[in-house]
Amino acid sequence: MKKIWWVTLLLLLSIHSASTTFAISTANVEVDDQPMVDNTIIVSQVTYEKDGWMVIHNDINGQPGDIAGMERVQAGINDSVIVKLDPKYVTNTMYAMLHQDNGIIGKWELTKDFPVYINGSALSPPFQVTGNLHSSIENATLDGTKLKFDAISAATGWALVLAKNKTVSKYHLKHGKNSVAQNLSLEYNKITIKLYIDRGTIGIMDSADMFTGKEITIENLQTTVQTTDTYAQTVQKENGLNLLWVILPLIIKKRQPIEQ
Repeated sequence: MKKIWWVTLLLLLSIHSASTTFAISTANVEVDDQPMVDNTIIVSQVTYEKDGWMVIHNDINGQPGDIAGMERVQAGINDSVIVKLDPKYVTNTMYAMLHQDNGIIGKWELTKDFPVYINGSALSPPFQVTGNLHSSIENATLDGTKLKFDAISAATGWALVLAKNKTVSKYHLKHGKNSVAQNLSLEYNKITIKLYIDRGTIGIMDSADMFTGKEITIENLQTTVQTTDTYAQTVQKENGLNLLWVILPLIIKKRQPIEQ
């Protein structure tokens, strides 16, 4: 099946290249080397004058091969395009190929939605997949007002920091691993960190942004030390009182006069 798919794609590329002079000066694709996170990659920016498809191909003999995933793009500039990939088709080198939407609008059709060509070549910049990660929050510590953590994000997104159910800070995340180190304005006993995907206006946190379900709650190291000390003092005090209740009756009994 893979071989038939690959041959079909080559034929389509050859036929379309020979039969059209299609060229768009406003078409552009920007993509960086990156890890795959939760089986997704990010195409930094896709520019096209019409609606189309951002199609991610794997590498076969140094050329775009099987389709690993696709995402529809709108006419104009599309920032941070998230594409879910089928991991069984992922190779070290991948290609971010821009396709037209020529058939039924909004429906992917291999035989009609041809690649976009610039100067006779398909617009398909290659990029390297540098690893396979999973979204998470790691190595989180809160020491006084000093907050540190690593956030692995499947897309451009946000790390939201909350204390007592109120937002005290937020950090814009890029796809992949993000290391955060910052001083909070106040000291909190504990905080919760939540990860969001930036689905709305990129760079602005709004109601369109989606909670990923990833969160972690950590206690302040300074608070933990103080709590431990207070507990120890309480235990010592209680032990002292218990001992006093044992000794006091003996002292009273000893001081009572002996009846003659």
